[in-house]
Amino acid sequence: MNKIRIGKEQAIQRIRHFCAYQERAQQEVRDKLYELGMTKSEVEEILSNLITDNFLNEERFATLFAGGHFRIKQWGKSKIQYALQQKRVSPVNIKKALKSIDLDDYNTTLLFLAKKKWNSLKGERGLSRMAKTQAFLYQRGFVSLIHHKLLLVSSLKFTIIQTALFWEDKGANLEALAKKIMAIAEPTEIIVLPEMFTTGFSMQPALFAENMEGPTVQWMRRLAENKKSIITGSVIIEENGNYYNRLIWMLPNGELGYYDKRHLFAFAGEHEFYSEGNKRLIASVKGWKINLQICFDLRFPVWARQQLATSNKESNAQNTNVAGLEYDVLLYVANWPEKRNHAWKTLLTARAIENQCYTIGVNRVGLDGKNMMHSGDSMVVGPLGEVLYHCAYEEDIFHITLQKEELVKTREQFPFWKNADFFNIEL
Repeated sequence: MNKIRIGKEQAIQRIRHFCAYQERAQQEVRDKLYELGMTKSEVEEILSNLITDNFLNEERFATLFAGGHFRIKQWGKSKIQYALQQKRVSPVNIKKALKSIDLDDYNTTLLFLAKKKWNSLKGERGLSRMAKTQAFLYQRGFVSLIHHKLLLVSSLKFTIIQTALFWEDKGANLEALAKKIMAIAEPTEIIVLPEMFTTGFSMQPALFAENMEGPTVQWMRRLAENKKSIITGSVIIEENGNYYNRLIWMLPNGELGYYDKRHLFAFAGEHEFYSEGNKRLIASVKGWKINLQICFDLRFPVWARQQLATSNKESNAQNTNVAGLEYDVLLYVANWPEKRNHAWKTLLTARAIENQCYTIGVNRVGLDGKNMMHSGDSMVVGPLGEVLYHCAYEEDIFHITLQKEELVKTREQFPFWKNADFFNIEL
């Protein structure tokens, strides 16, 4: 079909009306002029005049396009950029348009969309929920900052088992704990047992130690798979002729990590029977970092101290990225006696405050074989030192969901971590 050519002056009038009606990209106007039958030289001449008379301003068009599609359609910068590229807007003007979007508004919208999608997926397990939320945000054009914002909306659910233990009776303890774990009806992500949960705080490792393929590790593997949850707690392990008070971090897929207690309790002779560990274990779950420690470690703040991503103090003073912190949760499993429970409660709170993290302490209750009473006093403490959970003198199974958003807000509002002293630990 042949195009009907109109006169140049008529084309100019029509194109001015076209541009006055709403902002246009240069390529859109160029295409319209060709539709009106203008030649290449006429098109370029008219475009030049439109720009001079301010009917056509590509930077203005790009900025309004970006702002409108962000505010009204809630598009992310990636999707806006692609749409402007399709309209053949210059890279310089695209960059200016994206920069015009207020960063605080952008972050607020991203967080709003992330929360909305996250909450719509209730019932989905953690990794699936995060993957679907991430895919949704990518589709909306939010590519940068997605991981950070997903961390803000992510939560992590712990189940704390404060229990009495049968003295040096592995079979009875495993049977009792299996019943407690299997009775947990609601979904949970991490199940925490006390220190030496198969024996109590025993100084007879030669009688009770197992290797890493022994029955207790296999027991943890089966239950973790069955409950689709991480299970952790410490047991007595023999390795290369040495005994360790070892925390096992058992994943639902059967893989594991471990941490060997660094500070052995010489007051009870632990150092005479067990070898000390020489490295920390910081586990990762759904973007959360969890520092795993055992009982007497609690008295040694340097071992738990947050270490920043850089040793440059001036750099950290300017840094606003709380992701530079080493961990989010500090977890202690224990057999801490009643007679020193004031220290236990005080130090758990102190570790939370000084490291600006959640701190969880899981202790046993009841008498042990040495007639030592344990009051439990298992606790969850928030980053400002607020007690979120505390239970004393009775068995309890408690579920608590920690929120990353609250943690990040605290660290951003009170960025004390920027002024931390730098140090090295010599082992």
